[in-house]
Amino acid sequence: QSKLIMSPVLDAEGNETDVIRYHLVYFKPIVGYPNTNGVYYRRSLPINKDCMEENIIWEPEILVSDSTIDEGGRYNNLVSCDYPSIVVRKDADTLKAFIVFSCFKNRSRSFIVETKLNVNTSGLVQDRNGYDLGLYNGNNRAEWGNPVINASSNGNYYAWSDSTAGIVAAWKSPDALRFQAGNKINFKFSSGNKAQHPSLNVYSDIDNNEDNCSLVWQESSTEIARNRILYTRLRQNGTSLYKYLSP
Repeated sequence: QSKLIMSPVLDAEGNETDVIRYHLVYFKPIVGYPNTNGVYYRRSLPINKDCMEENIIWEPEILVSDSTIDEGGRYNNLVSCDYPSIVVRKDADTLKAFIVFSCFKNRSRSFIVETKLNVNTSGLVQDRNGYDLGLYNGNNRAEWGNPVINASSNGNYYAWSDSTAGIVAAWKSPDALRFQAGNKINFKFSSGNKAQHPSLNVYSDIDNNEDNCSLVWQESSTEIARNRILYTRLRQNGTSLYKYLSP
């Protein structure tokens, strides 16, 4: 997962400047709730690009998993959430952080959540509600779920693991709250295997309009004693998401 991102600060017209900030996500027990993990975000103070004499100074942490909204519009407060990943990218002329993480649902299932934050503000970043992106099977969130995210030219790619479905991959535009029909798929190399621990390249070449990304994952094998590391690519073609291998 991507935990630490550097991104240039944008000017009033949405152009990159020579000032940068770092953006960090992590999880830990919530104070006062020792059995409940929370996902936290921190932003650094501005730093001059390529400066060798400045240290990172962090702003106060923000608990971003304290309020999530499911597809029925219901609020879920202070369930245990963990294993975040982050990208920071432009959404129109605004710089936003896209943070995905896993949250407890019940003993057999958990769900994937995304929180979007406006991070180009001069004042402190304000917390926002998270939105439920989908359920997955598997009660051990250290082994299942673990969502990852990629920023490409036209949108963000997502991946996580499901103990039944295998690798789940999805795509949506930066301004969308949830996935549209056709933009979520699942797959395994072999139906009897366990497919888990996916990883995406964090950024595609957005400046050159690259609209696809790479995906690797681990899969157990019923044919050999060792696990396989498998690779494919993801592309959204305007109507649906599919996986492919380049020539």
